[in-house]
Amino acid sequence: MTLDKYRNQRKHAWVLVKAGKRGEKEDYFIEPSTGRTCPIKDAQYVAIDCLFNHKNYWINLNQEKEICDINFADMNNADSTEWEFIMLDTLELPP
Repeated sequence: MTLDKYRNQRKHAWVLVKAGKRGEKEDYFIEPSTGRTCPIKDAQYVAIDCLFNHKNYWINLNQEKEICDINFADMNNADSTEWEFIMLDTLELPP
């Protein structure tokens, strides 16, 4: 078997669909090159560097974590130990 000398060095983008909107029951990925969907628990990806949408940009602070163990619900929490956000205006700050 040949070792892949570029393992963990390639970058790729995919779409994360979050549960809750449009009746989605769980988070999942859409692979842009094929259009296929993939549940988070079955993701073959190696790591997530960052996520972004039309409101914010988040940096994953625990890139060594398995993707199925990442807490995507904690992204807007100012006390998160998993995500660092860039835009302050989208935060849900306590009163």
